[in-house]
Amino acid sequence: MIVEVQWLGVAAIESLSWPDARVRKYFNVKPHPKVSEQFNVPIRDRIVPYLLNPADGFHRLLSRSMDGLSSSRERTRPPYGPLSLDNSESFIITSVSGELFPGGVVVARVRGRAELTTCEGKPNYSDLRALRTPRKLPAVDAAIRAVLALAQADRGGELSVSYEDYFSLSLQVPTDQSGMPGLLARDRQSIASLLTGVPESAKLGERVVDKIYEENSSLNEKAPSELLLVNSQGIIHVLPKWNYRSPHYGRLAKVSDLAILAHFARLFLRDDTNFSMESPKFSASLRGILARWIEAPSLTMASSFANRLTWERLSESFHLRASLMHWRSGLPAEQGVGSVSVRLDGEWWLIPDVEQRIGEQRAAELDPLGFVGNPQLREFIEKDRDEASRCLASRNYRAAVVMAGAAIEGTLLAALLADQPSADHGSLLKKNLSQLIEACCPKFNQQLDRNKDTVPRRLIDQETAKFVHFTCRPWRNYVHPGLSVRSGQPANADLAKACISALELLIQDVGRGPTP
Repeated sequence: MIVEVQWLGVAAIESLSWPDARVRKYFNVKPHPKVSEQFNVPIRDRIVPYLLNPADGFHRLLSRSMDGLSSSRERTRPPYGPLSLDNSESFIITSVSGELFPGGVVVARVRGRAELTTCEGKPNYSDLRALRTPRKLPAVDAAIRAVLALAQADRGGELSVSYEDYFSLSLQVPTDQSGMPGLLARDRQSIASLLTGVPESAKLGERVVDKIYEENSSLNEKAPSELLLVNSQGIIHVLPKWNYRSPHYGRLAKVSDLAILAHFARLFLRDDTNFSMESPKFSASLRGILARWIEAPSLTMASSFANRLTWERLSESFHLRASLMHWRSGLPAEQGVGSVSVRLDGEWWLIPDVEQRIGEQRAAELDPLGFVGNPQLREFIEKDRDEASRCLASRNYRAAVVMAGAAIEGTLLAALLADQPSADHGSLLKKNLSQLIEACCPKFNQQLDRNKDTVPRRLIDQETAKFVHFTCRPWRNYVHPGLSVRSGQPANADLAKACISALELLIQDVGRGPTP
């Protein structure tokens, strides 16, 4: 009987991220979008881990410490083996790798293969129990601990690493497609016992066996000649060895990848490393994505009905919905689920400092005028900004326009003072609105050809400059009654709202820093 096995070791490691030099010391690190991409997860709902592919140095260290190798020489790549099982059978380790998710969640993945003897063509499932957990296989346990420890460049930390384990077993039993119904019926209790880890299958009552098969019934409707069972401990996939093509191409690999996503979701929602406290906005954004995975799988896991059902089964086994509700229940009453989150657009996982950038964005939202270094100028802007909103609420539209215009000039001046600390401040203080806009966004009124013209450095975006200029340019006219009357443009609610909107857009733009 041919057995393909995959062991997972999952841990949350504080302050670990893929750009960290410690991670790259023993691994070749690259994004691994296929983990979620293969399930047609929309790009806005993807959480992409980084693949930790062990370098030669990793394998040298691992081969030195691995017990049971037939040769003591150093190795620079798998396979490892043959390695002994308790029952005199043997197996080999075919690959070792890791997946590094946001929030410091690391999944160590070890794959192996064994060819076990059968008794008169009947599988001996008790021989497979040793393969359920890496903790009973010193070589596999050492490989998992090495991935988790060396991801932190901690060469001596393997023994102190704590992890949760999970297994996937693919059993190619010695029969063909026609013999599968009889074999599955005969071995029903033994397979359920292997999944749950009960030492003696006879001790597993029929009601428990029925419950296990009932929970997984939807996974086995399309392929009656194979069996897939999933629970919180592991995965068992049984299929015929001869003359069989499964209707589910690459089924176990896909189920194993879904299990990795489920493990990440569980650990991330559990928040063992207090990541939600260190990066509240980034954490809330990722949790928003996980909420869609858990609550709307028909939209997020859309590659096939079978994959969606498998994800739902894993989500149920791992109690992900309960974990999500527990997180939500911990929010302050006045804080909505999305109030501190931000939409993660595009391939955000490729940005090395994405966590820091989102944190800075959060800080900017908490203190939108943080870029104003002059205390007196900041006080002017704050009071004029607040007064503009109060005047709008009381329908004093002319005063709202004037206050917004004054705050806009103060904001533009603050941007220039921050960008040119050694400049002649006296000349800057004399500039009017149009001059301040031009200084912050040179040639904002011109359509430049980027292929021919030199685009000047700008402190604010060109569209922002145009909006502020055309909306608020005449604001000073409303200070003087005579000018206001002669202009023939009464200050109404629409103008007041537009000026306040221009002010808020400008503050956000300046807070983001200069544009290229």
